Amino acid sequence: MNDTGAKIRLIRKEKGLTLKQFGELFSPPASDSIVSRWERGESSPNNARLKRIADLGGVTVKDLMGSDTGKKIRRIRINLGYTMEEFGKALNTSKGAVNNWEKGINLPNKSRLKKIAELGNTTVDELTNYHSKEMVNQLKHENEVLRATNLKLSKEIDELNREIKEILEGM
Repeated sequence: MNDTGAKIRLIRKEKGLTLKQFGELFSPPASDSIVSRWERGESSPNNARLKRIADLGGVTVKDLMGSDTGKKIRRIRINLGYTMEEFGKALNTSKGAVNNWEKGINLPNKSRLKKIAELGNTTVDELTNYHSKEMVNQLKHENEVLRATNLKLSKEIDELNREIKEILEGM
């Protein structure tokens, strides 16, 4: 699940909607499997649907999409020494589309994301901040270890405070 997918899922959940119910909010409706693919980051809603989702969540499309990917695209373009127009031509699109990507208004399609990642000597996952299940599970595990350590330290502090209190009462 990428950041945008996670945000879409959060908006749907906050509305208390199933995948099917959420998909029915669009014209034409999106199937539950399409909504699921958005949430997992396997595909992206078109611009009209992104706008509708952002409106449902009370956020802007830019907030929904996040601007990190746009900043990374801009950095790749600048590092290559391309103007927006030249970058657009290299990707068979317009200067305006490149501008919208860099501002975080929308994202390039999958084939263009792949090409941009190749040009930037990176991966699509790194470009879009996609986090694999393995990475998420590792972070969850580390979080559990930290919580357990915190709980242990908290208990030790409570015990030391009791001992200090007993010493002070004995004086």
